[in-house]
Amino acid sequence: MNDIEKPTEIIDHGQGFAEASWLLASDVDSESFIFRKFNRLSARNILYLQCEVLALEENLERLNRLVDRSTDTSLQESARKWEMLVIQCNEGEPRALEMMATVQELRAKLREYHETLKLQSEIASMHRPEGRALQATRHWLEQPLRVLGGRSRHFLEDETDLVSLKVPAEADFLSKQLRACWPGQEELSRDGVHRIRRYNEKSITVAVGLISIALAAALLIGAIVGFSYVCRWSAKVGMICTSTVAFALCVGLTTNAKRAEIFAGTAA
Repeated sequence: MNDIEKPTEIIDHGQGFAEASWLLASDVDSESFIFRKFNRLSARNILYLQCEVLALEENLERLNRLVDRSTDTSLQESARKWEMLVIQCNEGEPRALEMMATVQELRAKLREYHETLKLQSEIASMHRPEGRALQATRHWLEQPLRVLGGRSRHFLEDETDLVSLKVPAEADFLSKQLRACWPGQEELSRDGVHRIRRYNEKSITVAVGLISIALAAALLIGAIVGFSYVCRWSAKVGMICTSTVAFALCVGLTTNAKRAEIFAGTAA
């Protein structure tokens, strides 16, 4: 019995949403956390809330005009003193009750409206998923058969309405090139044909940092050594120009620096 190999245990991750959640969570870098943000529905919801606030604003203006035209001093006093408005509400005065109800409804609705605007602003500032991560996630969920059915099976189709919960990684040229050829742990995809390569994003960040340090040191040491051997002024000017261009290229290719930052760094 000891010489007989035990069959490989196949872990069952469930079906449907259970399998889909396992596939998304299995990515250690969480790049597969890609979902719909429903831009059109969000805009429609904000428009509805805005209309409700506008209706309350119009109702308050109507009550203000009613107070302006009224000769009732108690009503006018309630418009100037919150305490008087509360007293009249406790006494059951209809117009005071209407004013209080409108104010309380406006308070709740305006808070909901502002919270929705703030939340939508945060969602709008989130980034779309990278093409590589989106392609891999689609492959996981759709090959050879779709994991999810119903309306959920199409949620990754509209790229303009997708958002990635993963904070975007370094998007400089060097990082992109390293991701394309970085060695990682390969595994067989669900279709049994294609292979998926997994790697730790931190390893690329470390590699980019080391390469950047090496390039900066090489440029600095090379310039110092070169100046010690060159005597002609024209040659020194050429070395300065070459070193400046090389430094600007290194900053642009190995970092996310903007044009103004590259200009400032090169000038310094």
